[in-house]
Amino acid sequence: MCIRDSLYRALYQKAKGNVFRNKHNLMEHIHKMKNEKRREKQLAEQLNAKKTKEEACRNKARKQELKRRRKEAAEAQTAAVAAKKAQVAAKKAPAAAPAKKAVAGKKTAAAAP
Repeated sequence: MCIRDSLYRALYQKAKGNVFRNKHNLMEHIHKMKNEKRREKQLAEQLNAKKTKEEACRNKARKQELKRRRKEAAEAQTAAVAAKKAQVAAKKAPAAAPAKKAVAGKKTAAAAP
């Protein structure tokens, strides 16, 4: 059982001040303090692990979001370029002549047997 000098000094003064009635009470107090410190250290490690895990999750989500946004931007840009090309092609191409409509009451030569 190893204790630090500062803890030893504090416990020594308490023992001389009749805080501990016997050696058994002193040993219980020492074990209790060691367990408390061990528990605090363990909780701090768990908290640190949780923080790093959450940070990794956030970074992963950010990367996925950036990837999705870049993909959407590339698709939008491609669609805009295609629309512009279609618009330019429509201006260059001559307007097609409107097709003649067949009159309902008259038969056309193609329709007659």
